[in-house]
Amino acid sequence: FFSQRWAVLPMANETVDLDAPAHVRATLESIISSLGYKIASPEDVDAKLKAEAVTDGGQLGVLKPSQLGVLLDSSYLLYGKIEEYKTVPLGIYHKTAVKVALRVVEAKTGKTLWSQTQEVVHESASPPKQALVNFAVQLASRQVNKLTKTYLKQEVDEVIAKLMAGLPNKP
Repeated sequence: FFSQRWAVLPMANETVDLDAPAHVRATLESIISSLGYKIASPEDVDAKLKAEAVTDGGQLGVLKPSQLGVLLDSSYLLYGKIEEYKTVPLGIYHKTAVKVALRVVEAKTGKTLWSQTQEVVHESASPPKQALVNFAVQLASRQVNKLTKTYLKQEVDEVIAKLMAGLPNKP
């Protein structure tokens, strides 16, 4: 299981955030590699998929798992879908949410071996007197986090850790 090669596929994105797939996938690749799984090079996966006119996770359905396995020289395929990836800044209320679904498919058979969905939500409230200041701070913070590539980092780390807890760890 661990000696077989895995391909972490591009993420399908059901959100309006165009940066979400790359952020979640990079975190997933880092964590799954640290657990002892042998993963295909993300650059190699992307280049081979691009040659097949597949540039994002939402297009993966055009190729059967067996085709992907041969194309990517991988025994297992890790599909992912980002269902929620957002911040709600309202001044008196602030919410961040990330929801990700993953599934492991055996390339040769197309059989789903494992699937799970996890969500992380953080909420906070402030007194109404501070609403305007908080709203400005929340908006500015979101923009700075996007620029510094730290937007929803804590939530993504938490949701991926929850998902990975269900996969077997290498002895």
